[in-house]
Amino acid sequence: MVDEEELKNMGSLNHSFTQARLTALLSSDESSLFPDPMDDMLRVSQMPLLAVEIISTKQSINNILAKFKAYFELGIKSCWLVTPAFESITVYSGYRNFRLFDVRRDMEVDDEVLNIHLQFDRVFRNKVASF
Repeated sequence: MVDEEELKNMGSLNHSFTQARLTALLSSDESSLFPDPMDDMLRVSQMPLLAVEIISTKQSINNILAKFKAYFELGIKSCWLVTPAFESITVYSGYRNFRLFDVRRDMEVDDEVLNIHLQFDRVFRNKVASF
């Protein structure tokens, strides 16, 4: 049984689908973003290169930006703010240094710091039919 706290923090359907798509796209890249599955560990000795935050209807952008500031201070190289409702991804290479990519204007998301290029039509596909 799911408790009330878990339900309160649960992401929406769009959030979940966007998270799954990004995970699949980034993991198929064969990049250094993911650890070697044969070299598992309980604690890591260094920060990840990339942090991705998918904004939900219950989050504020100010809270996410505060996280990004902390992430950069800790050594993360790039942060993405994904906004499913607007079908946009903002790529931050520093706390106040960012580029906005929008599905209506751009063909791909381009993270120059980490050399990641994702086609928008693979991130934000047509909306899922209602259940």
